[in-house]
Amino acid sequence: MEILQTLIPPSHLAAVESALQQTFRTMAVQELVLLPGGLSASPVFKIAINDQPYVLKLGNLSGNMEIAAEAGIAPPVYYSNKTTGLSIAGFIENTARVSIQELARTIRRIHELPPFPDGNNLVTTVDSLIAQFEGSALAACLTYYAEIRKHYPWDDTDRVPSHNDLNPGNTICDGAKI
Repeated sequence: MEILQTLIPPSHLAAVESALQQTFRTMAVQELVLLPGGLSASPVFKIAINDQPYVLKLGNLSGNMEIAAEAGIAPPVYYSNKTTGLSIAGFIENTARVSIQELARTIRRIHELPPFPDGNNLVTTVDSLIAQFEGSALAACLTYYAEIRKHYPWDDTDRVPSHNDLNPGNTICDGAKI
């Protein structure tokens, strides 16, 4: 339990302990490491319990992880609680390079899913990213965004699930599957 207190914010500690107890019937954590990367403000950890690694995420949940896991394009979700904003999912050690053909097949499978129910769309995503720069030195570079937004064809009729950021940091391959 001491290991949890070193990295888990006090405001989330009781919820994390409860999630571990419900999911694994133990709070005996062997490893807890903050995972780097990503643009989310939510802390994401690699956590090991009973010699098995998992991903523990603290933050807002949308339910999209479960949909992607059920489609076989994301790790299994073992715990998810929208009220507390906690999730525990399988951890995949990124061990292999991804072929462009396999990446294309995986993207096709993602795009064949129905739209995620969280209501996010590209214009909402871009608006929230732009809003983060208001009042900064970069804001001057974004003065034409409002004009672009008025004229860009933000057509959601063909919306599909997407990370909106296809790069190697958002792709994990276990050696057999992306």
